[in-house]
Amino acid sequence: MELILVPTAHVSKKSIELVKKTINEEKPDLIAVELDKQRAMSLLSGKKPDLLTLLKNPGFLFMYSAQQIIGFILKSTPGEEMKTALLEAGKNNIPILLSDLPIQYTMQNLKKIPFREKLKLITPMKIKGIDSIEKLTNPKELRPLLIQIKERYPNTYKYLIEDRNNFIFNKIINSKQTKIVGVYGAGHIPGLEDLIKEYNLINLENKIQLKVIG
Repeated sequence: MELILVPTAHVSKKSIELVKKTINEEKPDLIAVELDKQRAMSLLSGKKPDLLTLLKNPGFLFMYSAQQIIGFILKSTPGEEMKTALLEAGKNNIPILLSDLPIQYTMQNLKKIPFREKLKLITPMKIKGIDSIEKLTNPKELRPLLIQIKERYPNTYKYLIEDRNNFIFNKIINSKQTKIVGVYGAGHIPGLEDLIKEYNLINLENKIQLKVIG
């Protein structure tokens, strides 16, 4: 299996262009995206989550609001790079793999976060070394930041990143396609790289040939 990962920032115009360029150049057998069925349908329809849903899920409300604000500042629509991947797949008749953990499971898990950790989420963490959107799409730059996040918010990290990485990895492996382009938020790339390295150590005859764009 050949796997080409495209690290993206969900509010970056550069990510949109990179997704389109990679798909057209690589011509994969399958395009895997960081979406589940519910989020993919919502993204394609342009339908925003209703106020009641947001109020019932404070963590989702925080993430959604932050993405909307950053997207407005950068004049980019949150999730547009995922929508671009879906549209390019349709245009080129390439199958899509909706590989992310269903959002309802993630939201249920976020409710398990201890109250003390939830209080920490309200207090902004000092981020060292990340001073631009471009650095947010560089897995090497993100590794130290992810370590900081895991130490400060262990449960949040597990539910938002680690559990989803494992789910995504298994979906990709079980797809059994020859050449896959995977479009994922850059924060997932280091974890996926580690899972692939572990897999390749055991599966010497069926190694995954990994390439990370950018």
